Amino acid sequence: KINVLPPDVNESSHNFTAAGRDIRFGLTAVRNVGHNVVDGIVAARTEKGRYEDFNDFLAKVPAQVCNKRVIESLIKAGGFDDMKHRRRALWSVHETAVDQYVDIKRNEAIGQDSLFGGLDDDLGGSFGVSVTIPDIDEWDKMTLLGHEREMLGLYVSDHPLFGLEHVLSNGT
Repeated sequence: KINVLPPDVNESSHNFTAAGRDIRFGLTAVRNVGHNVVDGIVAARTEKGRYEDFNDFLAKVPAQVCNKRVIESLIKAGGFDDMKHRRRALWSVHETAVDQYVDIKRNEAIGQDSLFGGLDDDLGGSFGVSVTIPDIDEWDKMTLLGHEREMLGLYVSDHPLFGLEHVLSNGT
């Protein structure tokens, strides 16, 4: 009766952790997500607070986390599900979003501040950057589960055979 919960950028740590009576997937167990990336996610969350949405996540995390392959893996594994974004919608804009935030982080790293320096601090940083998440339907169940299996090695949100127990029991 213990549930394995999907990874979550606001709740997960490096390894599997207890979440009440359940177990939360660790972020390092997600394919393409290494220790240095998880260090950046956890440190930014600790210093700057919970991630409110996808844009807030990209604005708060360090540049090493803003990698298209890492973000795609977190999306497919369900790492942003708690933010109420659909995985397919995030997947459709993640490359553009990462490009925009990486440019800003790169400029900040070399000391090239914005023309409006200081004004963006009141607005949460990354002045003028916000990626709109489209309102599109979620992937079908099999595609969603296929992505979970690819990124985590198992299914966590559902199982392809749930709901077919009656059919399977009649086959014996």
